[in-house]
Amino acid sequence: MAKRNVQLTEETVGPGDARKVAITLGLMVMLVLLGNSAARWTLSEYTTNRGYWLIHQKWKMIDSGRPPVDWLVLGDSSCNQGVRPDVFDPIVGGMSLNACTIGDMLVVSDAWMLETYLARSGKPKGGVVLVHVYDEWNRPLSNTFKDPLLGRIPLGWGFWGRLTPPVALDTKQKQELFLSRYVPLYSENKTLADWIMSPRKPFGRGFYLDPQGYMPNQLANPEGVHKDAQGHLRFVQRRRFVISKVNEESLRKIRELADQQGFDVYIANSPLYEGLLESDEFRAYYSQVQHGIERYVASSPHLHYVLEDPVTFAEGEMENADHLTHAAAAVYSQKLAEAIQAARAP
Repeated sequence: MAKRNVQLTEETVGPGDARKVAITLGLMVMLVLLGNSAARWTLSEYTTNRGYWLIHQKWKMIDSGRPPVDWLVLGDSSCNQGVRPDVFDPIVGGMSLNACTIGDMLVVSDAWMLETYLARSGKPKGGVVLVHVYDEWNRPLSNTFKDPLLGRIPLGWGFWGRLTPPVALDTKQKQELFLSRYVPLYSENKTLADWIMSPRKPFGRGFYLDPQGYMPNQLANPEGVHKDAQGHLRFVQRRRFVISKVNEESLRKIRELADQQGFDVYIANSPLYEGLLESDEFRAYYSQVQHGIERYVASSPHLHYVLEDPVTFAEGEMENADHLTHAAAAVYSQKLAEAIQAARAP
């Protein structure tokens, strides 16, 4: 059988000139810019990355025109899922705002949020609460730049040098921050590719904060708790506690603001999985953290250390070794509020 000749469709190419090339390139650039702007807005509200979303949303609460609160609660994700305003507020009195984000934002995020809040709304009448996991105090500044998390803070460019303590960024870090913040087509290409495969996914992400910033988690994950606990036990092996420079500078700023404006700051340990305390090495390291915080709190009458001994929970009440379910968060919130009330007593 003879082969047929297959002739490709001919394309008609008109004569080119510099003007047509410029118009074509201009249209391409415009399409990229429009696509990038659309992606940037959508990712800020509907990203599938919970940490990114939390940072953005909590900062919007801090830097918005909402009425002042009586209690400003700051810290990491253990606090985000652990401090329930509906339980905390009736005990301490007044209204609270849970502005806790994630651990890799370090205590520097607390200091920046507090400084920003005070400038906009004034000091909270009740006080400020800091809730952190024991292993955050030693984390260095480099943790903050693993996924350019600073790019999720919705403040004007250069805020990291204006707020206290200032953070020095080198040229490469500024480039990463710029790309993370303004060029999501490049910095979040994996998320965008995931969207193309599952277009409805970002809009059904399931992230939810109540009006006061608390994120409820209904499901326990015992297997995840045990796996996370093993990581904590490896972390404390043959390790001595030393607070990182950036966290110490941040605590110093918080103390300075409290002393200047006359409000109290209550530092609390996060909830923990009860199985961790069965380890001698874990208890030894945890004790070092406790002594370190105690020494710092002694430097000001406006600083108070509450829940020095951790409030522990079973694996069936947790998502990981320091994240609680909604029901367990009620227990932790009650104990936190009662400890603060005890510290306030004459």
